[in-house]
Amino acid sequence: MNGVHFVPMNESDYQKYLAYAIQEYATDKFKSGFMTMEEAMKSSREDFDRYLPNGIHTLGQQLFRIISDDEIEVGFIWYGTVEKAPGALFLFDF
Repeated sequence: MNGVHFVPMNESDYQKYLAYAIQEYATDKFKSGFMTMEEAMKSSREDFDRYLPNGIHTLGQQLFRIISDDEIEVGFIWYGTVEKAPGALFLFDF
């Protein structure tokens, strides 16, 4: 692998990402020890709904698949703006 390129997520990519990301985020919240897994799943879904209310079409948010030059999917990246920090970009997930 020599390099990578970013490919914008389509709706199918996003749905796969969302299922994975909500679970992973919930697991991290649960491991913090401050909530049950059920509470963590609910909180994780709420956070994703808040930051990506229109999915891949949410204004100010960019979601990409990371593809190797060999055309193998090696990851993903989500970055965007947040109201609390006008003019700054926040790396949400990678």
